Amino acid sequence: MIIGTAGHVDHGKSALVEALTGRDMDPLPDERRRGITLDLHVAPLTLSDGTVAGIVDVPGHEDLVRTMIAGAAGIDLALLVIAANEGIMPQTREHLVVLEELGIARGIPVVTKADLVDADWLSLILDELKSWLGSSRIDFSPPLVVSVRSGQGLDELRAMIEAFRPGDRPSGEDDLSRMPVDRVLSIPGAGTVLTGTISSGRFQPGDPIQLLPSRVEGRIRSVERHGAGVASVRRGERAAIAVAGLDAGAVHRGEVVVRPDQGWDSTEVLDATIRLTPESPLPLTRGLRLRFCLGTAEVLGRIQTAAPIRPGEQGVARILLESPLVARGGDRFVVRSY
Repeated sequence: MIIGTAGHVDHGKSALVEALTGRDMDPLPDERRRGITLDLHVAPLTLSDGTVAGIVDVPGHEDLVRTMIAGAAGIDLALLVIAANEGIMPQTREHLVVLEELGIARGIPVVTKADLVDADWLSLILDELKSWLGSSRIDFSPPLVVSVRSGQGLDELRAMIEAFRPGDRPSGEDDLSRMPVDRVLSIPGAGTVLTGTISSGRFQPGDPIQLLPSRVEGRIRSVERHGAGVASVRRGERAAIAVAGLDAGAVHRGEVVVRPDQGWDSTEVLDATIRLTPESPLPLTRGLRLRFCLGTAEVLGRIQTAAPIRPGEQGVARILLESPLVARGGDRFVVRSY
């Protein structure tokens, strides 16, 4: 199970994950200095039955929405974090739209920093949140109030996570293998390590791999899941893949790990169905330049459509990308203004 945070900057996402897992979620010097999360971080959460879930913590700053999208790709359960002293904020709203467009099915609204407000204010925030989320396409549980300082609500949150199960997925091991890369690490003794969530198929030590769109090739030395070596990783699992003969400087977030013998290739032209949110400030018109986010990649592209797609409407468009990426029929994506 993969859990992902979402929410406005400084609403307590990282502190919540630290309280649940005991892991430091802002390890970078700039993060500690500025007091905000700047990149994706992942921590294991051991459940009562011994199952290990992964929690992906994402930044909430408006300039880092592309990083949030990369982290949200492939999660099973969203923790939508709202600070009790501020309530629903701009990035709360944008992150919810991202979660909906990526097809995330289930979520828990978590109201943090409950120790900073009185009961009357908290009641107003909860009423606003219930009203707002009532029309969401995501199946949200009732809001849960927590405080990492006092420990309020943390046991209840763990119980709600325990009760959630993403359901039995078909293993998909015979499907084509693909993992969008969300982090690239250089680890002594292991070499270059690529992390991400397996989108389809499986990978195991000894497999030849190719990175697209760069076409760099290598061979898998070892695979880990939540810090432990395993014989293979499959669809829906977090993975760390150590690759022999691969320079970390040659890889970046947005590349996709595939098997070179399975026919994968990148493309610069996509035909897609696009639904524009009612809050969108502009219609999608022919030639409009947009940011196209799929998996962990973000590339620029221009829309080609026979008729404008207006806010609240849906239409079919061709997207001419300025850089190649890897896509497959049925993939969900997000487009943002340039």
